[in-house]
Amino acid sequence: MKFKFLLILILILLPILNTSAANLIEVYFFYQESCPYCAQAQTWLSEMESQYANLKIRRFEVSQNSMNTQLFTLMAEKYGGMAQSLPTFFIDYYMVEGFDESIQTGLEKKIQECLIQPCISPAESLKSDNANVVNDGQVIPAENRTSNIIIGSIIIISALGLIVWGGVKIVKKIKKRRM
Repeated sequence: MKFKFLLILILILLPILNTSAANLIEVYFFYQESCPYCAQAQTWLSEMESQYANLKIRRFEVSQNSMNTQLFTLMAEKYGGMAQSLPTFFIDYYMVEGFDESIQTGLEKKIQECLIQPCISPAESLKSDNANVVNDGQVIPAENRTSNIIIGSIIIISALGLIVWGGVKIVKKIKKRRM
């Protein structure tokens, strides 16, 4: 009985253990050679790579490579941000700008989450609309940005409707006066 239980438990856990061992965690890192924060981030990322075997940092220097600059701009736009701050990190559906202790903590926490729950490659997130932007430590989820766009569109359409309705009323009043 115990043997069957152990065998079933192993069969259930084996795919989970294999998946967590095989999880590749990709971080896209955009930097500039002359940026001191970027240099600090480079050192920290190297430490993270040695600490987490499944972590792959893809580094993109933007000041000397126009293709990297174009990729940075494209990714930032896809994530709902702007390509304006360096260093910038992309992990899973998140874009993180700048580098300090809180960003280190947040990125490492996200890396640890990706060990448990597989995260999508930033390249794959380009095909999706689920990206989040982390700006000044605040996460702006994609669904909130979408909601804001929808709400903004409704407000604009309503305002235009009121303007048209008001215009029609005024035209009718003018026509009545002329009769």
